[in-house]
Amino acid sequence: MVGAPQDNSEHLSIVEKWFAETLEGGGLERFDELHISRVDQTWAAKDRWVVAGLEVFQLAATIKSRRRSLVTVVVSFSLLGAEAPLGIDFSSIAEMEAQLTLPPPSLYLFRPGEEPWFGHGAMVAPVDVSRLFMELEATASCFYLEFKPAGEEAFSRTVFIAG
Repeated sequence: MVGAPQDNSEHLSIVEKWFAETLEGGGLERFDELHISRVDQTWAAKDRWVVAGLEVFQLAATIKSRRRSLVTVVVSFSLLGAEAPLGIDFSSIAEMEAQLTLPPPSLYLFRPGEEPWFGHGAMVAPVDVSRLFMELEATASCFYLEFKPAGEEAFSRTVFIAG
């Protein structure tokens, strides 16, 4: 049935295929992404974004470990922007969820040192991952990025979970 929840093995298979294609098909250079709704159509609903983003991140981290890959696995969450910088103005997942905006969370792979929080002149702040995302392993990191894109009126805000 279209839109029916898939089991974890189907999710793993989809993420594994994307992971291999990204590494072997030039996806690192193109910054290929995997939107969570491509893994499971039921995840297109905004109230599922955080749970779904964490699941695809953990699946990709498992694949990375199994493959002994040196890439950084990242899931990104886009937040509502504003005309002035807001900084980290959330202290819980519920508060962060209230600020989520399009696009839905996406999974990325980066070479170490090429992650989006390096060298872009943006405000970058580490976020205590254990405080917001207790179910993540201690090896995961969380970053908040805020910058004003050229020609835009509003600041762009993103939360990244990396491992």
